[in-house]
Amino acid sequence: PSCPAAAGSSGAEPGRASRLRAAGGCGRFLPQEEEEEEEEEEEEEEEEKEEEKGVPASRSCGRGRAPGAPAARPPSLRARCSACATDHNSDNTTAMLREWLVAVGRDYHSVVWKEAEGPSAYPDELGPKHWSDKRYENLMRLKQEALSYAREQRAHYILYVDTDSILTNNQTLKFLVAQNKSVVAPMLDSQTFYSNFWCGITPQGYYRRTADYFPTKNRQRRGCFAVPMVYSTFLIDLRKEEAARLAFYPPHPNYTWAFDDIIVFAYSCQEAGAEVHVCNQQRFGYINVPVKAHQTLEDERGFPTSWQWTAPPMQRSRHISVPPKPLTKMGFDEIFLINLVRRPDRRQRMLASLQELEIAVRVVDAVDGSTLNSSDIKVLGVDMLPEYYDPFSGRTLTKGEVGCFLSHYSIWKEIVSRGLERSVVFEDDVRFEVSFPARLRRLMEELEGAQQDWDLIYLGRKQVNAEDEAPVEGVRNLVVAGYSYWTLAYAISQRGAQKLLAAEPLSKMLPVDEFLPIMYDKHPNSQATAGWCLQSLSHKLWLWRHAGMVPSTGSFSTGPEGSIRTSLFTHPSRILFPETEWFWFL
Repeated sequence: PSCPAAAGSSGAEPGRASRLRAAGGCGRFLPQEEEEEEEEEEEEEEEEKEEEKGVPASRSCGRGRAPGAPAARPPSLRARCSACATDHNSDNTTAMLREWLVAVGRDYHSVVWKEAEGPSAYPDELGPKHWSDKRYENLMRLKQEALSYAREQRAHYILYVDTDSILTNNQTLKFLVAQNKSVVAPMLDSQTFYSNFWCGITPQGYYRRTADYFPTKNRQRRGCFAVPMVYSTFLIDLRKEEAARLAFYPPHPNYTWAFDDIIVFAYSCQEAGAEVHVCNQQRFGYINVPVKAHQTLEDERGFPTSWQWTAPPMQRSRHISVPPKPLTKMGFDEIFLINLVRRPDRRQRMLASLQELEIAVRVVDAVDGSTLNSSDIKVLGVDMLPEYYDPFSGRTLTKGEVGCFLSHYSIWKEIVSRGLERSVVFEDDVRFEVSFPARLRRLMEELEGAQQDWDLIYLGRKQVNAEDEAPVEGVRNLVVAGYSYWTLAYAISQRGAQKLLAAEPLSKMLPVDEFLPIMYDKHPNSQATAGWCLQSLSHKLWLWRHAGMVPSTGSFSTGPEGSIRTSLFTHPSRILFPETEWFWFL
């Protein structure tokens, strides 16, 4: 068939730390209209018998509907089926899942709903993010239950999707089916080196580094590749002979590896002779990086997901109601976001990201340098710094750099005119690291407690030489800034804005990220600093070393000594959110 006959999964609202663990399966496809009509009659007879016995429709072995769900649609629209189980929830997963099932249950041939009324925690867990033996066992039992149910229903396929997977490609399922593999997974992206497959495994069942992992993860080689393990999201072809020998629970009689669901299943595939493949030809979606066992659900909320910062915003499911998040200015008087009107994609992405972080911003339409002519520049009083050349390309100032400077300049003027004591300025090409709002609040509290005066603090930039940066006494993760590139984001005080304006930068303009190092006397080029009065050179500006913000065109990670390493970040192609939902998504 062109679509799978069985699907089972688990899911959670993006950015939320749900503890849902669900799995499922469903009935077979009927390729002929006669068979569909015949099965319709059989279903009606079975439902009548079940009603006579007093069996609730929602519990009738997949023949009924979710609680409160509308009547099923015509047979042609009821090809997908699912079973869903949820347990050990400490949030509102169950309510959201019920609401979603009521709305979409009629799109499935059948829905089995299994809700466990019990404790919100496992007896042997250290916290909600701890994978204890009891939790592993419960998950393996659920997956095995789904697998057994799919086999009983004579399903052709079963799809598993864990809660930490966000599928964004609405052709994923068809693609996996077309590969004709026993076990096949779509490769999922993340902000780190983490993904949903292993390229190597040791004889003891542990992860083994291989030369193939990074070329595969980074899509330097593309295709479907045989690997020893896939997890989180994968499809099993139940028609394959070896698939009949696959199992999640109990582990194989000869199993001696770690008690972990993904390792147990990898061993089962190995013993059954089922080849496992991962495919990376397309971008299928994202996977969240696991948090540590001692961390809480609130901690996990601070962990950004790749799809939030690097792709067009995904729309929330229209089938669930989620209250709007309260937005704050994090203790600042104003937060500005600079964006070109002709770049609505960046504006949309940034506003969605800031919404997730609960940050209230005011969008400032950037000055579009491409529209400026010589007359415009003259009217604005702009004069280029004589003999300025870009340190890398050797070119002179571009119109885009003029527009960028004017955009920042207009914000400095507004800060002074409105008497804003503390403000933040974001450009529209940043993405945020873990718990950015909380970390920024903590930094400002420490700064105030240390009674340190400040003019400007870099929140995002490209570091050039870490050796030139001395720590600020009494404040963690804050150093006196050395020469830096980019003005991705910064906090600025009223006094800092006054100092920048007092330098009259429009009369000797150069790129804004070259102007700031001049103002705190860290620019290495004597020709660039020659046109500026000595009074400006005493204005010291600081850098927040662990700001938790990086550019969307590059990424930073802190080393063991707090040094910052630069690595490339590839922006994915545009991905559409699927209209048809075939996996549990809360």
